[in-house]
Amino acid sequence: MIRRLNLRQRLAPFTRCLRCNGMLATVSKDEVLGRPEPLTRRYSDQFRRCRDCGRIYWARSHHARMAALVERLLDQLSGDAR
Repeated sequence: MIRRLNLRQRLAPFTRCLRCNGMLATVSKDEVLGRPEPLTRRYSDQFRRCRDCGRIYWARSHHARMAALVERLLDQLSGDAR
């Protein structure tokens, strides 16, 4: 279905809040000062904040694994399995 309707490019993983489904917006490290924990701020430079509930997201090692999993699933769903 995804391939038939050419929907692959419209899928946008990691753009919605897991808590409230609000849209995520990229924010600077300075904008999240005090949140999250200091080590997270030290080792992460890219942050996103939910526009609705304010929850903060950042990419670390688990993000790379999740992104690879999402890519494999999208390939399978669109019939482009490698």
